[in-house]
Amino acid sequence: MADVELLRLIQITDLHCAKRGVGFDVQARNLFRRVLSRLVVAAPIVKKLATGTAGHNPAAWRELRTSIVNHVRTNPPWRDTRLVVTGDLSTWGDDDSILKARKLAEKIANDAGLQEPIFIYGNHDVWPGRPGVLGGFPLFASAADLDVRRSALRQQHFAGVPWPRHPLVQVGLPGGRNLVVFAVSTIEHQTLQNAIASGRVSADRFWERAPGTDQLTALVGACGATDVGIVLTHHPVHGDGWWAAVNRAAAGPLPPVQGLPAAHILSNAPDVGATLAGPPQRAHAVLSGHTHETFPSVGQSTGAAPQPPHPPLTGNQVQLTAGTASQLQFGPQPKPHTWQCLRFYCDQAATRLKIERIVFERQNNLPGFLPVADSNDPQAVADTWELTI
Repeated sequence: MADVELLRLIQITDLHCAKRGVGFDVQARNLFRRVLSRLVVAAPIVKKLATGTAGHNPAAWRELRTSIVNHVRTNPPWRDTRLVVTGDLSTWGDDDSILKARKLAEKIANDAGLQEPIFIYGNHDVWPGRPGVLGGFPLFASAADLDVRRSALRQQHFAGVPWPRHPLVQVGLPGGRNLVVFAVSTIEHQTLQNAIASGRVSADRFWERAPGTDQLTALVGACGATDVGIVLTHHPVHGDGWWAAVNRAAAGPLPPVQGLPAAHILSNAPDVGATLAGPPQRAHAVLSGHTHETFPSVGQSTGAAPQPPHPPLTGNQVQLTAGTASQLQFGPQPKPHTWQCLRFYCDQAATRLKIERIVFERQNNLPGFLPVADSNDPQAVADTWELTI
Protein backbone atom coordinates (compact mmCIF):
# COMPACT_ATOMS: atom_id res chain seq x y z
CA MET A 1 0.00 0.00 0.00
CA ALA A 2 1.13 3.54 -0.70
CA ASP A 3 2.83 5.65 1.94
CA VAL A 4 0.77 8.44 3.51
CA GLU A 5 2.05 11.95 2.74
CA LEU A 6 2.40 13.93 5.97
CA LEU A 7 4.50 17.06 5.61
CA ARG A 8 6.98 18.71 3.27
CA LEU A 9 9.51 21.11 4.82
CA ILE A 10 11.62 23.49 2.75
CA GLN A 11 14.64 24.31 4.89
CA ILE A 12 16.94 27.29 4.43
CA THR A 13 19.46 28.49 6.96
CA ASP A 14 22.32 30.89 7.61
CA LEU A 15 21.32 33.63 5.18
CA HIS A 16 23.82 35.99 6.89
CA CYS A 17 22.31 39.20 5.60
CA ALA A 18 24.53 42.29 6.01
CA LYS A 19 24.62 45.77 4.57
CA ARG A 20 26.76 46.10 1.47
CA GLY A 21 30.26 47.44 2.13
CA VAL A 22 30.12 46.59 5.83
CA GLY A 23 32.93 44.64 7.49
CA PHE A 24 35.59 42.88 5.47
CA ASP A 25 34.98 42.74 1.74
CA VAL A 26 36.28 39.76 -0.23
CA GLN A 27 39.72 41.25 -0.89
CA ALA A 28 40.19 42.32 2.73
CA ARG A 29 39.18 38.92 4.05
CA ASN A 30 41.63 37.21 1.71
CA LEU A 31 44.39 39.58 2.81
CA PHE A 32 43.45 39.03 6.47
CA ARG A 33 43.66 35.28 5.99
CA ARG A 34 46.95 35.36 4.06
CA VAL A 35 48.74 37.65 6.51
CA LEU A 36 47.63 35.95 9.70
CA SER A 37 48.14 32.46 8.32
CA ARG A 38 51.87 33.29 8.13
CA LEU A 39 51.90 34.29 11.79
CA VAL A 40 49.93 31.45 13.37
CA VAL A 41 49.76 27.71 12.93
CA ALA A 42 45.96 27.49 12.90
CA ALA A 43 45.46 28.97 9.42
CA PRO A 44 42.13 27.12 8.85
CA ILE A 45 40.71 28.63 12.05
CA VAL A 46 41.78 32.11 10.92
CA LYS A 47 40.07 31.58 7.59
CA LYS A 48 36.86 30.48 9.29
CA LEU A 49 36.90 33.46 11.68
CA ALA A 50 37.42 35.86 8.78
CA THR A 51 34.64 34.21 6.81
CA GLY A 52 32.30 34.59 9.78
CA THR A 53 32.09 38.36 9.26
CA ALA A 54 30.87 38.03 5.68
CA GLY A 55 27.43 39.13 4.61
CA HIS A 56 25.12 37.68 1.98
CA ASN A 57 25.53 37.17 -1.74
CA PRO A 58 22.69 39.06 -3.50
CA ALA A 59 22.89 36.79 -6.55
CA ALA A 60 22.43 33.74 -4.33
CA TRP A 61 19.33 35.35 -2.82
CA ARG A 62 17.74 35.89 -6.25
CA GLU A 63 18.52 32.35 -7.34
CA LEU A 64 17.39 30.85 -4.01
CA ARG A 65 13.99 32.45 -4.40
CA THR A 66 13.62 31.26 -7.99
CA SER A 67 14.77 27.73 -7.19
CA ILE A 68 12.44 27.17 -4.23
CA VAL A 69 9.40 28.73 -5.89
CA ASN A 70 9.90 26.69 -9.06
CA HIS A 71 10.34 23.48 -7.07
CA VAL A 72 7.18 23.96 -5.01
CA ARG A 73 5.07 25.12 -7.95
CA THR A 74 6.16 22.46 -10.43
CA ASN A 75 5.95 19.47 -8.07
CA PRO A 76 2.61 17.88 -7.14
CA PRO A 77 0.93 19.69 -4.23
CA TRP A 78 1.39 18.25 -0.77
CA ARG A 79 -0.99 17.90 2.14
CA ASP A 80 1.08 20.52 3.99
CA THR A 81 4.25 22.39 2.99
CA ARG A 82 6.10 24.86 5.20
CA LEU A 83 9.24 26.96 4.81
CA VAL A 84 11.54 26.85 7.86
CA VAL A 85 14.52 29.13 8.48
CA THR A 86 16.91 27.71 11.08
CA GLY A 87 18.80 30.79 12.24
CA ASP A 88 21.54 33.29 11.42
CA LEU A 89 19.30 35.53 9.36
CA SER A 90 21.97 38.21 9.80
CA THR A 91 25.72 38.44 10.31
CA TRP A 92 25.88 41.38 12.75
CA GLY A 93 22.52 41.10 14.51
CA ASP A 94 21.20 44.46 13.26
CA ASP A 95 17.46 44.79 12.81
CA ASP A 96 17.72 46.10 9.24
CA SER A 97 19.46 42.92 8.14
CA ILE A 98 17.14 40.62 10.09
CA LEU A 99 14.10 42.36 8.58
CA LYS A 100 15.56 42.09 5.10
CA ALA A 101 16.18 38.34 5.56
CA ARG A 102 12.69 37.83 6.95
CA LYS A 103 11.19 39.65 3.97
CA LEU A 104 13.13 37.41 1.58
CA ALA A 105 11.76 34.28 3.25
CA GLU A 106 8.26 35.76 3.37
CA LYS A 107 8.47 36.62 -0.33
CA ILE A 108 9.59 33.08 -1.17
CA ALA A 109 6.72 31.60 0.82
CA ASN A 110 4.18 33.97 -0.71
CA ASP A 111 5.35 33.36 -4.28
CA ALA A 112 5.27 29.60 -3.68
CA GLY A 113 1.75 29.77 -2.27
CA LEU A 114 2.81 28.74 1.25
CA GLN A 115 1.89 29.95 4.72
CA GLU A 116 4.12 32.35 6.64
CA PRO A 117 7.64 30.96 7.20
CA ILE A 118 8.76 29.54 10.53
CA PHE A 119 11.82 31.34 11.93
CA ILE A 120 14.25 30.55 14.69
CA TYR A 121 17.26 32.72 15.45
CA GLY A 122 20.97 31.90 15.49
CA ASN A 123 24.06 33.01 17.39
CA HIS A 124 24.79 35.84 14.90
CA ASP A 125 21.28 37.24 15.34
CA VAL A 126 22.06 38.19 18.96
CA TRP A 127 25.28 40.02 18.08
CA PRO A 128 25.26 43.66 19.27
CA GLY A 129 23.80 45.03 16.02
CA ARG A 130 26.75 47.29 15.15
CA PRO A 131 27.80 46.24 11.67
CA GLY A 132 31.43 46.37 10.63
CA VAL A 133 33.05 47.67 13.82
CA LEU A 134 35.05 45.94 16.56
CA GLY A 135 32.29 46.65 19.08
CA GLY A 136 29.92 44.70 16.85
CA PHE A 137 31.69 41.47 17.77
CA PRO A 138 30.14 40.04 20.96
CA LEU A 139 33.46 39.55 22.72
CA PHE A 140 33.98 43.34 22.80
CA ALA A 141 30.48 44.27 23.92
CA SER A 142 29.33 44.61 27.50
CA ALA A 143 26.98 42.07 29.03
CA ALA A 144 24.44 44.84 29.61
CA ASP A 145 24.52 45.84 25.94
CA LEU A 146 23.95 42.25 24.92
CA ASP A 147 21.03 41.88 27.32
CA VAL A 148 19.37 44.95 25.80
CA ARG A 149 19.99 43.69 22.27
CA ARG A 150 18.54 40.24 22.99
CA SER A 151 15.43 41.67 24.60
CA ALA A 152 14.91 43.91 21.56
CA LEU A 153 15.36 40.96 19.20
CA ARG A 154 12.77 38.92 21.07
CA GLN A 155 10.29 41.78 21.35
CA GLN A 156 10.50 42.76 17.69
CA HIS A 157 10.77 39.39 15.97
CA PHE A 158 9.43 36.83 18.48
CA ALA A 159 6.98 38.87 20.55
CA GLY A 160 5.24 36.85 23.24
CA VAL A 161 6.80 33.59 22.08
CA PRO A 162 8.12 31.31 24.83
CA TRP A 163 10.81 28.75 24.10
CA PRO A 164 10.55 25.85 23.54
CA ARG A 165 8.04 26.63 20.78
CA HIS A 166 5.56 23.77 20.68
CA PRO A 167 3.74 23.05 18.44
CA LEU A 168 4.74 25.03 15.35
CA VAL A 169 3.06 22.57 12.98
CA GLN A 170 0.79 19.62 13.76
CA VAL A 171 -0.33 17.03 11.20
CA GLY A 172 -2.55 14.05 11.95
CA LEU A 173 -1.34 10.48 11.40
CA PRO A 174 -3.50 7.41 10.86
CA GLY A 175 -4.80 6.13 14.18
CA GLY A 176 -5.12 9.52 15.87
CA ARG A 177 -1.44 10.34 16.53
CA ASN A 178 0.24 13.58 15.42
CA LEU A 179 3.40 14.61 13.62
CA VAL A 180 4.56 17.74 15.46
CA VAL A 181 7.21 20.33 14.59
CA PHE A 182 8.68 22.27 17.53
CA ALA A 183 11.81 24.31 18.26
CA VAL A 184 14.31 24.91 21.04
CA SER A 185 16.78 27.77 21.24
CA THR A 186 20.44 26.73 21.36
CA ILE A 187 21.83 30.26 21.60
CA GLU A 188 24.31 31.24 24.31
CA HIS A 189 23.69 34.71 25.73
CA GLN A 190 27.10 35.46 27.24
CA THR A 191 29.93 37.32 25.53
CA LEU A 192 32.60 34.61 25.44
CA GLN A 193 30.26 31.74 24.63
CA ASN A 194 28.59 33.63 21.81
CA ALA A 195 31.91 34.89 20.44
CA ILE A 196 33.14 31.33 19.96
CA ALA A 197 29.70 30.23 18.69
CA SER A 198 29.14 27.75 21.50
CA GLY A 199 25.55 26.56 21.84
CA ARG A 200 23.46 25.36 24.77
CA VAL A 201 19.81 24.54 25.38
CA SER A 202 19.26 26.32 28.68
CA ALA A 203 16.78 28.55 30.49
CA ASP A 204 14.71 30.93 28.37
CA ARG A 205 15.02 34.71 28.93
CA PHE A 206 17.29 34.14 31.93
CA TRP A 207 19.00 37.47 31.25
CA GLU A 208 15.67 39.18 32.04
CA ARG A 209 13.98 36.90 34.56
CA ALA A 210 16.44 34.75 36.48
CA PRO A 211 16.48 31.80 36.52
CA GLY A 212 14.12 31.67 33.53
CA THR A 213 12.21 28.64 32.25
CA ASP A 214 14.35 25.58 31.61
CA GLN A 215 13.62 24.55 28.02
CA LEU A 216 14.29 20.84 28.45
CA THR A 217 12.01 20.60 31.48
CA ALA A 218 9.30 22.51 29.64
CA LEU A 219 9.71 20.26 26.61
CA VAL A 220 9.07 17.13 28.67
CA GLY A 221 5.72 18.57 29.71
CA ALA A 222 4.78 19.87 26.27
CA CYS A 223 5.39 16.76 24.15
CA GLY A 224 2.59 14.25 23.90
CA ALA A 225 3.40 10.65 24.75
CA THR A 226 2.40 9.39 21.29
CA ASP A 227 3.50 12.35 19.16
CA VAL A 228 6.10 11.94 16.43
CA GLY A 229 8.42 14.94 16.68
CA ILE A 230 10.59 17.06 14.38
CA VAL A 231 12.68 19.61 16.28
CA LEU A 232 14.28 22.74 14.84
CA THR A 233 17.57 23.88 16.36
CA HIS A 234 20.26 26.26 15.16
CA HIS A 235 23.23 24.26 16.53
CA PRO A 236 23.05 20.56 15.58
CA VAL A 237 22.64 18.12 18.45
CA HIS A 238 24.99 15.72 16.70
CA GLY A 239 28.27 17.54 16.13
CA ASP A 240 31.04 15.30 14.83
CA GLY A 241 32.42 17.70 12.26
CA TRP A 242 35.40 20.01 11.80
CA TRP A 243 34.93 22.03 15.00
CA ALA A 244 34.48 18.93 17.13
CA ALA A 245 37.90 17.76 15.94
CA VAL A 246 39.38 21.20 16.71
CA ASN A 247 37.96 21.09 20.25
CA ARG A 248 39.42 17.64 20.83
CA ALA A 249 42.81 18.75 19.54
CA ALA A 250 42.74 21.92 21.66
CA ALA A 251 42.06 19.88 24.80
CA GLY A 252 44.98 17.58 24.01
CA PRO A 253 46.27 15.46 26.89
CA LEU A 254 45.35 18.05 29.52
CA PRO A 255 42.19 17.82 31.64
CA PRO A 256 39.40 20.20 30.51
CA VAL A 257 39.32 23.65 32.04
CA GLN A 258 36.18 23.93 34.15
CA GLY A 259 33.70 26.43 32.74
CA LEU A 260 35.52 26.87 29.41
CA PRO A 261 33.01 26.12 26.63
CA ALA A 262 33.87 24.27 23.45
CA ALA A 263 33.69 26.27 20.22
CA HIS A 264 30.89 26.00 17.67
CA ILE A 265 29.14 22.95 19.15
CA LEU A 266 26.25 22.28 21.51
CA SER A 267 27.88 22.06 24.93
CA ASN A 268 25.04 20.10 26.58
CA ALA A 269 24.29 17.86 23.61
CA PRO A 270 24.15 14.69 25.79
CA ASP A 271 21.38 16.21 27.94
CA VAL A 272 19.48 17.39 24.87
CA GLY A 273 19.86 14.00 23.23
CA ALA A 274 18.59 12.22 26.35
CA THR A 275 15.51 14.47 26.53
CA LEU A 276 14.70 13.98 22.85
CA ALA A 277 15.22 10.21 23.14
CA GLY A 278 12.78 9.88 26.05
CA PRO A 279 10.99 7.68 26.86
CA PRO A 280 8.70 8.59 25.29
CA GLN A 281 10.76 9.57 22.24
CA ARG A 282 10.13 13.28 21.70
CA ALA A 283 11.87 13.78 18.35
CA HIS A 284 12.74 11.50 15.46
CA ALA A 285 14.43 14.18 13.34
CA VAL A 286 16.56 17.20 14.25
CA LEU A 287 16.76 19.97 11.61
CA SER A 288 19.65 22.40 12.09
CA GLY A 289 21.99 24.92 10.48
CA HIS A 290 25.05 26.70 11.90
CA THR A 291 27.80 24.52 10.41
CA HIS A 292 27.33 25.80 6.83
CA GLU A 293 27.66 22.20 5.67
CA THR A 294 25.14 19.59 4.54
CA PHE A 295 24.98 16.67 6.96
CA PRO A 296 24.89 13.76 6.42
CA SER A 297 26.76 14.11 3.15
CA VAL A 298 24.57 13.48 0.13
CA GLY A 299 24.24 9.79 -0.68
CA GLN A 300 25.36 8.50 2.74
CA SER A 301 21.99 7.14 3.83
CA THR A 302 21.22 3.43 3.73
CA GLY A 303 17.47 3.69 3.29
CA ALA A 304 16.96 2.75 6.93
CA ALA A 305 17.90 4.26 10.28
CA PRO A 306 21.13 6.29 9.96
CA GLN A 307 24.28 4.22 9.71
CA PRO A 308 26.53 5.18 11.31
CA PRO A 309 24.19 6.67 13.95
CA HIS A 310 24.27 10.30 15.06
CA PRO A 311 25.19 10.31 18.78
CA PRO A 312 24.10 11.53 21.26
CA LEU A 313 20.94 10.84 19.25
CA THR A 314 19.81 7.22 19.21
CA GLY A 315 19.83 4.86 16.26
CA ASN A 316 16.16 5.72 15.71
CA GLN A 317 16.82 9.46 15.25
CA VAL A 318 18.41 11.40 12.43
CA GLN A 319 20.34 14.70 12.41
CA LEU A 320 19.73 16.70 9.21
CA THR A 321 21.79 19.85 8.75
CA ALA A 322 21.57 22.28 5.83
CA GLY A 323 24.47 24.37 4.54
CA THR A 324 24.48 28.14 4.27
CA ALA A 325 21.95 29.41 1.77
CA SER A 326 23.77 32.58 0.80
CA GLN A 327 26.77 33.74 2.85
CA LEU A 328 29.53 35.28 0.73
CA GLN A 329 32.28 32.76 0.10
CA PHE A 330 35.93 33.20 -0.77
CA GLY A 331 39.06 31.13 -1.28
CA PRO A 332 39.95 28.35 -3.71
CA GLN A 333 37.22 25.97 -2.45
CA PRO A 334 34.17 27.97 -1.34
CA LYS A 335 31.40 26.04 0.37
CA PRO A 336 28.33 25.58 -1.80
CA HIS A 337 25.15 27.50 -1.11
CA THR A 338 22.38 25.02 -0.35
CA TRP A 339 18.76 24.47 0.56
CA GLN A 340 16.92 21.21 1.12
CA CYS A 341 13.45 19.77 0.71
CA LEU A 342 12.45 17.19 3.33
CA ARG A 343 9.40 15.00 2.72
CA PHE A 344 7.83 13.04 5.56
CA TYR A 345 5.59 9.98 5.11
CA CYS A 346 4.27 7.16 7.25
CA ASP A 347 2.94 3.72 6.40
CA GLN A 348 -0.77 2.99 6.55
CA ALA A 349 -0.44 1.55 10.07
CA ALA A 350 1.64 4.53 11.26
CA THR A 351 4.47 2.32 12.50
CA ARG A 352 7.25 3.72 10.29
CA LEU A 353 8.32 7.29 9.49
CA LYS A 354 9.96 7.75 6.09
CA ILE A 355 12.07 10.84 5.35
CA GLU A 356 13.17 11.80 1.83
CA ARG A 357 15.75 14.53 1.28
CA ILE A 358 16.33 16.50 -1.92
CA VAL A 359 19.39 18.78 -1.73
CA PHE A 360 19.97 21.76 -4.02
CA GLU A 361 23.43 23.36 -4.34
CA ARG A 362 24.92 26.45 -5.93
CA GLN A 363 28.55 25.46 -6.48
CA ASN A 364 31.66 27.68 -6.58
CA ASN A 365 29.61 30.90 -6.69
CA LEU A 366 28.33 29.88 -10.14
CA PRO A 367 24.72 30.72 -11.09
CA GLY A 368 21.88 28.38 -10.29
CA PHE A 369 20.80 25.92 -7.58
CA LEU A 370 20.83 22.37 -8.95
CA PRO A 371 19.67 19.11 -7.34
CA VAL A 372 22.74 17.22 -6.15
CA ALA A 373 21.49 13.69 -6.82
CA ASP A 374 20.70 14.41 -10.49
CA SER A 375 21.17 17.87 -12.01
CA ASN A 376 18.60 17.03 -14.69
CA ASP A 377 15.88 15.91 -12.28
CA PRO A 378 14.59 18.48 -9.75
CA GLN A 379 12.74 15.68 -7.93
CA ALA A 380 15.79 13.43 -7.58
CA VAL A 381 15.83 12.15 -3.99
CA ALA A 382 19.33 12.26 -2.55
CA ASP A 383 18.71 10.26 0.65
CA THR A 384 16.01 8.30 2.44
CA TRP A 385 15.66 7.27 6.08
CA GLU A 386 13.07 5.01 7.73
CA LEU A 387 12.48 5.16 11.49
CA THR A 388 10.20 3.30 13.88
CA ILE A 389 7.35 5.36 15.35
